[in-house]
Amino acid sequence: MAVFGSHRFRDFCNLHDKIVALLMTELWSFYAVFAFTSVVNLIIGLEQDGIIDGFMTYYLKEVIQKVQKKGLLRRPLDLMLAIYLILATGFCIFRGMIALDVPADLCRSYIQLHEPYIKDPAAYPKLQAQFSHIGASLHARTPYIYRVPEEAKFYFLVLNIVYGILPQLLAYRCVNKPEFFMKAKEEEKAQ
Repeated sequence: MAVFGSHRFRDFCNLHDKIVALLMTELWSFYAVFAFTSVVNLIIGLEQDGIIDGFMTYYLKEVIQKVQKKGLLRRPLDLMLAIYLILATGFCIFRGMIALDVPADLCRSYIQLHEPYIKDPAAYPKLQAQFSHIGASLHARTPYIYRVPEEAKFYFLVLNIVYGILPQLLAYRCVNKPEFFMKAKEEEKAQ
């Protein structure tokens, strides 16, 4: 009986050692891959900042040219953000016209039906931050004539939240995937 038990223990120890060795190999591989990518990203960053020169030039030139050859229609996220930017600019101009009392019928109906707060005599609604504008337009202490009408609240909230969040997405896109915004160099750097 003791011999049988020692074989089981020895088999268990061998299995344990194999599992530990496999896990150590897998962890080593995992750390090696991520250490390599970290060094590559560090080198790319140092080269883009101009601290070092010539390490990744060829690699970066290929990537930038590949991305910049794609048209806007082949990059749906960029297309959506560009369309949004055009619409947001138009909406901003439209709100500016309302704040400046342009006597157009569209401006009057919009101010009455959707955002009467823009007509508040205080200068704050004309020079507001987006989310502060939303809060002030719905706040109980805002005079009733300047509050958003109940039937327009959903439209008002969706429009203003999209108007406030999408610029953040555009900035995130520009910072994290800058290939399209980088200048492609025609000549390779001198070695």
